[in-house]
Amino acid sequence: MRLKNRTQLADLLHDKEYKYGAEIGVFQGVHSKALLERVGLQILYCIDPWVDYRMVKVRSGEHNYAETLKLLEPFGNRVNIMRLASLDAVSRFQPHMLDFVYIDAKHDYVSVKDDILNWLPKIRKGGMIAGHDYHDKGDTACVKTAVDEAFGDKAQITVHGTKSWFVQL
Repeated sequence: MRLKNRTQLADLLHDKEYKYGAEIGVFQGVHSKALLERVGLQILYCIDPWVDYRMVKVRSGEHNYAETLKLLEPFGNRVNIMRLASLDAVSRFQPHMLDFVYIDAKHDYVSVKDDILNWLPKIRKGGMIAGHDYHDKGDTACVKTAVDEAFGDKAQITVHGTKSWFVQL
């Protein structure tokens, strides 16, 4: 299956009737909002420490956190905002409790691979793991290499137009 954009990924999640998901790396909450609007989730865990990173020069972490709170407020208890780093949050989830995890946090090789390997056990059979920026650019963005190595020959990695990737489990 080939998708043109992240909106179609949200539609795919909706078609699968997924109810519990997590987005790792929320930034300003725009993609979280789209997921909540399109997927029919009972709950979306929005996980981000909202700290200042040198790569993200658009706004401060505090500004992005405030924007996220404002944008996602209308969704009430369907959203659970967790101001934590990915690997600090993962221990709060039981095995197989999520339908999907979307990873768009740190883009260095070690962080991406750690996110995949630590979040995979939290996704139920038939669920999906996905992420953004399936490419390698310079020393700090090695998403493609980390994804490819994490899955090896075990899974079909599907990439779509916005350079997002997903693997059906």
